[in-house]
Amino acid sequence: MAITTRRIIGPALLPDGTAPVSGKITCTLRGWDRETGAPVLPFSSVSDIVEGIVDVSLWACDLGERYDVPGPSPAALYDITITAPNAATGACQSATWRVAVTAGSGDLVFADLLAAGEVAEPTPPDLLAPCQAFAPIARTATERLHTYLRADYAAILRITGMVAGDTALAASTMHLYEWSGSAWGDLGGPPLSTLHDAIDGEETARIAADALNAPLASPALTGTPTAPTAAVGTSTTQIATTAFVGGAVGNEAAARVAADGAIRDDLTALTGRIAALEGRDLTARNAVLEAGSAAPEVLRYHTRAQAAAATVVAGVDLIEVQAYSESTPAAPALYARAASASVGSFQSADGAHWAPAWAETQLEMLGALGDGVTSDQAAWGSAKSLGKPILLSRAYLVTDDANPVGVPLIGSGRIIKAVTGGHVQKNSYSGRGPVRNRQHLWLAKQTANAGTPLKVAICGDSTATNSYGLNIANTVKSELEASGIPVASLVNSAISGTGWTSGATAVADILTAYGEQKHLLIIKYGINEAETAGDTAGICRDILAQLAAVRASTYGGYDDLSILLIMPNCLGNNALSATGRNNLWLESIREIYYNAADAYQCAIYNPYDEAGNAVGGEGRWLDRHLTHPQVSLNLDIWGRAIRETMATAGSYRRNGFVQRAFVDGVAPAASGSITQYPMGLSVMRAQSSDGWPFNGIVTTMRHPDTVGWQRLDGVTLSFAQGRMRDWMTEAAIWSAWPGASVALTLQNNWVRYNATLAAPHVRRTADGLVSLGGVAKNGVISAYSNVAILPNGYRPASAQYALGQCLTGSTVDTCILHVLPTGEIQTVRNVVADYLSLDGITFWAAS
Repeated sequence: MAITTRRIIGPALLPDGTAPVSGKITCTLRGWDRETGAPVLPFSSVSDIVEGIVDVSLWACDLGERYDVPGPSPAALYDITITAPNAATGACQSATWRVAVTAGSGDLVFADLLAAGEVAEPTPPDLLAPCQAFAPIARTATERLHTYLRADYAAILRITGMVAGDTALAASTMHLYEWSGSAWGDLGGPPLSTLHDAIDGEETARIAADALNAPLASPALTGTPTAPTAAVGTSTTQIATTAFVGGAVGNEAAARVAADGAIRDDLTALTGRIAALEGRDLTARNAVLEAGSAAPEVLRYHTRAQAAAATVVAGVDLIEVQAYSESTPAAPALYARAASASVGSFQSADGAHWAPAWAETQLEMLGALGDGVTSDQAAWGSAKSLGKPILLSRAYLVTDDANPVGVPLIGSGRIIKAVTGGHVQKNSYSGRGPVRNRQHLWLAKQTANAGTPLKVAICGDSTATNSYGLNIANTVKSELEASGIPVASLVNSAISGTGWTSGATAVADILTAYGEQKHLLIIKYGINEAETAGDTAGICRDILAQLAAVRASTYGGYDDLSILLIMPNCLGNNALSATGRNNLWLESIREIYYNAADAYQCAIYNPYDEAGNAVGGEGRWLDRHLTHPQVSLNLDIWGRAIRETMATAGSYRRNGFVQRAFVDGVAPAASGSITQYPMGLSVMRAQSSDGWPFNGIVTTMRHPDTVGWQRLDGVTLSFAQGRMRDWMTEAAIWSAWPGASVALTLQNNWVRYNATLAAPHVRRTADGLVSLGGVAKNGVISAYSNVAILPNGYRPASAQYALGQCLTGSTVDTCILHVLPTGEIQTVRNVVADYLSLDGITFWAAS
């Protein structure tokens, strides 16, 4: 016999036509076994009506003579009861139908099942009483009584054999009867006189046959010979009569019937066991499992309290509960057998400890309601202590929303904390973007908006040094200036090999050592902590300790210092970097950074969020260790870190000009290369102490082709003063300032006359007019000997003769000098060694 299932699905209905939204549906099998007349063991399954929909699976039998009801198709008979609250009054109401579930494939629609109408439960005929009504006939020695049960529950009674002189039998006219359910009906048959005549004929024939009996020795028997029937189980050369054979066959049949009954009993027990396993009664299910030959893998309970009250058999290592308690939302939780108590564990009645064995913690597993009104602090605290990702699906009210150990929060729910005037909430960290907590840079932004140049400091590991093709300090300064933020000073204290946990001086000590307030502190540590990747608790502890020390230091208070944390960039292990520096490790510490930033009012930028794949980066955007960013990635990290956090803070930049303050201690000196200036047009303050001709404002135009110019305008004098110079690309130096005095290189023993009179020098105007000046003495005066050499840019296009002045005693004489395109100034005539003045000599420089 094969058992199948049919799915019943569709909207729930009640007799009054209403469709309940919720409730329960109970299905009870009511069929009976036609072969034995014994009723089937009734069992029920109970399911919930969810959003007005019935969805159950029921058993059907594909053998037409067993467990079915009358009809063309095999079917199983069920009582289906719906219990649901009345939509108007709320009172509980129920209705029951008796339906036939036909065997076959495909789903049955619940409404169609009810529309087919109720089925009457068939009652097996009581065959014993009708048969006893024929006792006068059936109990005579030579008669036999046979009954048959047909598929439509009718019965047929056949009587064979007769006894002469039996009036009851003689009065009958037939020997075939049919049971109609209440009485035997006449099917017709041969009259009894015909049967008597047949018997007389048979007797005459028998007498005649006796005369023809065979001898005892080797008889040749004819007709129907008889013999004594051997005892059951005889196994000799004795003749086996048909009675002996029939008995043997009957015994075998009886044995088979008994075996069938045992199988049927086993099936009934199996049916009950399956019902218990699939039913909602977990206690019954566990009892079935525990009664098995082997310990069950998992025992299930509705609530943790039920599990705690249970005595768990040895060998069971896992327990699953559907909810923490009857009053908390459903949250299936798995517990494993443990040696002792731990966070979130419980103890069963047999003394065993059961510890949480789930991968993600729902706060409901630990007793949270998540209604935003009732405190869930206890569940929140336990979940953080477990250290597993916390799945948030509701609003959880807590008194302490801190998450100092960086437990990942996932899901759409939120942690809320009551504060004066309302609530604050902590959402999960998923999808938050690369920047968080911009508001904590308020001091640096407020300072910049007030026009005060920022003092900036950088602390970090090797990824914050200038060791990988990028000057970090210049990049940060350029980005701040491009955002309109003036920079007073920027010092980079990054040291390779350092980190939160190991390395050089603590950040707080570095900050204190500056001896002055800094407005913005940028910290980029992390890659060296990968070598202790298994100690995330230690990393968390050290980050929090370092930031706490900074905030407690003289210049590190929230009102004195803005802090920007830059997390590690994408990482990837290879043969040269088998230190745990990979993205899996980054994922494990991400939340530690976020929580540290929340705890100590830091802004945070996460470059891994924007460029998280290290594959293919070796020798391109990462070094050969797949650890240190190369120029392109470093520009992205530091440039975007500043732009994404400070871009809207500056008001100092106007019309594309970059302006730098007078007090900028790291501004390029006058002799510095053009590459030290921002690309494009910049305006900065200049100081004579840095080599500039005078205090003023220097405007620089730097072209990407490494050419440009500068103009210096005085701002401290009572008269206008301005000079310009060009960057000479081939020589990679600045031209001299027009109008500025440039010392001449004297030759042939010529020296400055004295400290009172000007030394020999040359000047040039912006339009190319060159003028000489100063007094020399003691040189060689022979014709066409060199007095001095003019620098490039100060030489005539062709040879020039010029008049100088010589002094002999108190007599002033004019002398003739020769100025060549190659720069030589030579003596020609009337030159004396005691005194040679170059004042008044002018010419146009070669273009």
